Amino acid sequence: MWLKLLENWSLEEKRTGLTIPYIVGALNKNDRKLNSVNELFELILNSNIETTIYLNYCDEFLGEYVLTTQKFINIHHTETKGKTSISFSQSCEILGKNYSEILEKLSSRYNQHIEKSNYSKNGKDWGDFTEKETQFIQKNA
Repeated sequence: MWLKLLENWSLEEKRTGLTIPYIVGALNKNDRKLNSVNELFELILNSNIETTIYLNYCDEFLGEYVLTTQKFINIHHTETKGKTSISFSQSCEILGKNYSEILEKLSSRYNQHIEKSNYSKNGKDWGDFTEKETQFIQKNA
């Protein structure tokens, strides 16, 4: 489901990517119980789907890190398990030199929102999904 969300977000909404809490919340609304950034990244890497997902900093709209299927040229680090890879764009360099450092910083930034079920950032505030977002999630479940 996470891959379908990412692919369709780019196609339907014409937006770059989804935040980590958004994806966790969407999965949790569909009977998956993830509690952290680590659990999401573990789920993605263990999926054994032949794909590469990219993490990039989206300063244009959100000021947050987003996961996307859109390829980035300047890659800082790539983590691969089986057929699945997560590549971190150059904008992620500030998070750390390797996968575990990057995950630690992302966890520090997003786990608090995940724990409070604040999955969506609208404007400057984190909160629950909007009605439009809930419809998008249901459509792509």
